[in-house]
Amino acid sequence: MDIKIQDGSTYTLIKRAKVAAGQQAYRWVGDNGQEIELTEEEAAELL
Repeated sequence: MDIKIQDGSTYTLIKRAKVAAGQQAYRWVGDNGQEIELTEEEAAELL
């Protein structure tokens, strides 16, 4: 689950250096420069 493709962009799973309130420890970072939060299901798979 380290890579996913969404809307023609490739996203890589990256761990955050600092986690703020309301954020997951990981996030998706796309080759288009966008960041998206993990879904609850994706976060549960990491545990």
